[in-house]
Amino acid sequence: MTVRDPEVLFELRGEPELLAIADALGDVLGAPISRNRRRWWLAGTGLAAAIGAAAVLAGLLLTTTGVQPSLTDRALAAVGDGPVLHAVTRLPLSPDKTLIELSTGRRTAVPRVSETEIWFDEERAVEHTITRVTGEQTQDLLLTPQGVTSESGPVWTCARSDAHPVEATRAGVSCNFSGKNGTKPRHIPEPPPTVDPALLGFVDGYRQALATGAARKIGEGTVDGRHVFWLEFRLPDRYRAANEPPVDLRERVAVASDTYRPLLVRPITNGDAGPDYEVLEVGTVARADANFSEPKLIPPEKRPSNANARTTGELDFAGASELLGTRALWAGPELHGLKLAAIQRQEVTIGYGRDSGVPPRVTPVATLIYGGVERTHPTTGSIEITESTVPVAVRWLDPKPVPAGFLRINRMGWGELRTGDVYVQIMRSPFSPVDDDTLLAAARQLVPVPGG
Repeated sequence: MTVRDPEVLFELRGEPELLAIADALGDVLGAPISRNRRRWWLAGTGLAAAIGAAAVLAGLLLTTTGVQPSLTDRALAAVGDGPVLHAVTRLPLSPDKTLIELSTGRRTAVPRVSETEIWFDEERAVEHTITRVTGEQTQDLLLTPQGVTSESGPVWTCARSDAHPVEATRAGVSCNFSGKNGTKPRHIPEPPPTVDPALLGFVDGYRQALATGAARKIGEGTVDGRHVFWLEFRLPDRYRAANEPPVDLRERVAVASDTYRPLLVRPITNGDAGPDYEVLEVGTVARADANFSEPKLIPPEKRPSNANARTTGELDFAGASELLGTRALWAGPELHGLKLAAIQRQEVTIGYGRDSGVPPRVTPVATLIYGGVERTHPTTGSIEITESTVPVAVRWLDPKPVPAGFLRINRMGWGELRTGDVYVQIMRSPFSPVDDDTLLAAARQLVPVPGG
């Protein structure tokens, strides 16, 4: 790619090295934009926005009309002219769990932060993204012309399902609305990886805004104690259908006034601000310094894909303790005005996917129901207390252990705790008036069932 903007050429007419850097950076970021609205990979990541924001920042460094010329010089010099784009962004997430201390009732919302690191080599069509949430790696994706690989192994893409239609049908995936893949293999190339189609559209929109003078400085401010210039520009609504109303898409970028590096990206949709992406790092590196290693595979037995429970019988106190191999727990004959209605024997089945080679794991558990029961199911407003000595059987949404002396309320509003050797889940039914205080009361009331 060659820089053609006349204002850039004018500003850099006496700086051949900076002009070369601008050319190189344009090559890194100038990927074409696909107008295909169909998602080309089937494994949902939920991470496209965070990954894309990291790439967007590199586009901010190609500044011309509406921004001081020194911004271009300093930004390009800071980014370098390596062939691989490297960026790291951080996005604060809403807490999805709360820890409640049993002795005091003190509540602590567990903070979450998503950090995305990306290496993108457009020339070789290779992209590697690693996502961590609060320091724990949650996803590792490597995209190449040969396909997509994650920590779970090869990812089903449209190209892969067309090449292996029978296997795709067996795995329950398809790129066709009918859900049918046929039996005849077809070879279609994997689309070249892009940082994110929508955000690459933003990069192009930003460049166009600069070329037409649409990018403008809207003010100054402070980000984390640093003085910044705020820039704003419109983005094209590339994916609006003919019958849909237009969407006003904008981006605001906080640029440090001393280093001219972007610190924050704030998307604006119809006047409403989205979450801010903090910029930790952005630049280009040599291929030898980039990380394009294969994701480390997680063993199939550590990747459960589904869980379900079914009631297989009734129990008394002695039977519940015998099933667990230790004294079962209960919250007394009555909990928050709800009487103990049943003690059930249930079987929890944990599945590991059709192609994992790992057979389903079936574990019997004891479930106490306070409230009412209809056809073995708890009625609305009831409370279920499920117990097992096997952690996975109580279906904790977070596999991490709960600290001793605490109740954890997960994102579904269920309580989780451990008492001795027994793992416990306290579940309220959908549309139940039961609140967190009631779950706390249930956890505090847990004692060994009567009997030896």
